[in-house]
Amino acid sequence: MDSNNPMELIAGIAQLPVMPLSKDRNWRLREFVKQKILVANGQLQDFEKNVVFYNADNPAKIDSVYFYVANHVTFVMELTYNCVFTYDDTGEYVVRIDLYSHSGGFTYHSNWTIQYDAQNRMAHLYKYTMLNQNCEYSKHWFYNNDGLIGSCFWVRMDIEVEGTYYVANYTQDAQGRIVGGFNTSTPDSSSISNDGVYFTQTYHPNDSSSGTAQIDYISHDLIGADLVHSGLSDGYGMVAEQVCEYWIDNALYSSVKFVSDYDENNRLTSITKYDLGTVWYENNLNTYTYDNNGNEYQQSYFTWNTTDDVWVGPSIRYNYTWESTTDADDETITPAALNLSVYPNPFRDNLNVSFQSKSIAPIETDIYNLKGQLVKSLGTSKSTSFTWDSKDKEGRAVCNGIYFIKAKQNGKTITNKIIKMK
Repeated sequence: MDSNNPMELIAGIAQLPVMPLSKDRNWRLREFVKQKILVANGQLQDFEKNVVFYNADNPAKIDSVYFYVANHVTFVMELTYNCVFTYDDTGEYVVRIDLYSHSGGFTYHSNWTIQYDAQNRMAHLYKYTMLNQNCEYSKHWFYNNDGLIGSCFWVRMDIEVEGTYYVANYTQDAQGRIVGGFNTSTPDSSSISNDGVYFTQTYHPNDSSSGTAQIDYISHDLIGADLVHSGLSDGYGMVAEQVCEYWIDNALYSSVKFVSDYDENNRLTSITKYDLGTVWYENNLNTYTYDNNGNEYQQSYFTWNTTDDVWVGPSIRYNYTWESTTDADDETITPAALNLSVYPNPFRDNLNVSFQSKSIAPIETDIYNLKGQLVKSLGTSKSTSFTWDSKDKEGRAVCNGIYFIKAKQNGKTITNKIIKMK
């Protein structure tokens, strides 16, 4: 749902459809565009656009996403920032770097660090500003053997003001699915009150999800889905109905209800939000449509006109463009005969570089920054491994950020992205 309410995002188990970008499917998202109604003419206008690029060695893994926003005068799409992903040896997300477009290049804004527990479940996510490394957002997940039992996140809206904690505790059914819970906010993590949102939810008869499947989704797909839905929701499965009650004056009062509909292929087709007055009445509606390949290609947001008793809109629309992972494109090239490995990546001081090649010809190695400027030439050598001390050609330590190491042998070139962090 198109919501900026943190309590709805953490409680909103029914609000976001599961939309894996490319897991276990032959399709991957290439582009999605957000449209909004213009007050001037009442027409939908492209407002934001995200373009997704994929890892050359693994076409199902996101490499980077470019974010564009329409100029408020000309409505021409302008590049605003880029986020770049790094994976560990098991293929899990470990770092996301956000870079803002500035003066024809990129400046570093923030980095997201992801941590997994001993069972390879996503446990912690931290967002740090690159300027002073202050943590401005974090989220944490808690599990038992059956599934997810809770989560919390913390947001700092102002560098001078301590952030607010949002806490969710969930109850499970025999399948480990979330069937209810309690969500609240607190000024610090040590004091939890009864004030907040209590919710219960039921599932569609065809739902076959489980707590184990939800853990897998959170741990391996949620970061990619967040790029589409802009919210790290804990939602999963074919939820049919969710009812939220607010704790007011030592009593619970029903206030909001979400009802979901599905088609014959068990795909989400709509979510209707109801508010409670003397009776339940419609508030807003999200609809979801699919192409012939089963990919969601459009999501539309409507509001209910209480005067005429009709849906009005859409006032917001998302359009999705997909491509086959077997398509020949720049992001799924065949690996070169020369192979280059770097570790650790991200690195702090020293970067270990190694080559694998059947040729004994010398290998020329150079380091470049995001602007394509040569940072340091590491020379030409027949050695298969060496260490870069993260210093430039003037002998100065390079700044934190993203660089590219380029190796060339017998006219063949291979490039790896590397990230220097504190």
